[in-house]
Amino acid sequence: MWDDGKIPLCIDVYKKLYEIELFDLPKRIDEVIGNETVVSEKIIALREGLNVPFTELISYWNYVKDNTQFATHQGIKGLEFERVAVIMDDESAGGFLFSYDKLLGARALSATDKRNADEGRDNAISRTMRLFYVTCTRAEESLAIIHYTRDTATVRQTVLEKGWFSNDEIEIIS
Repeated sequence: MWDDGKIPLCIDVYKKLYEIELFDLPKRIDEVIGNETVVSEKIIALREGLNVPFTELISYWNYVKDNTQFATHQGIKGLEFERVAVIMDDESAGGFLFSYDKLLGARALSATDKRNADEGRDNAISRTMRLFYVTCTRAEESLAIIHYTRDTATVRQTVLEKGWFSNDEIEIIS
């Protein structure tokens, strides 16, 4: 399957394993490898997930087993590294528990954020500030922060006003 530098799809590897009967595979394997035409949304999603190059599965396995150079903001607590690059992207995070854009002034606080802050309760800003602190304090020698935002001017202004960075430490890339 890897002849001539080819990289098979995961689904093709799965089909081959089924064909040569190397392992005892689940009885519903026909649904997954495409031998059945009427399938559930779960099987469709599984097929889509397996329709990637096999090398991506290896990369995913390495990530899950903490065998990469990358980690989540939460996963590095207590660790230190010579050089650290922090990537902050609220849109890719897909959550609502933290927001770098809110912390850096590029997005307004919600009524709930304001109420929780006024009442001294945990809120998006306090959670984001803790994550920001954890990531920034992991660097022993150098730190690069990459923040994806639509409002670069406000973010620049905010970090300068707070004294977190100097003007010569900020570079806007469009």
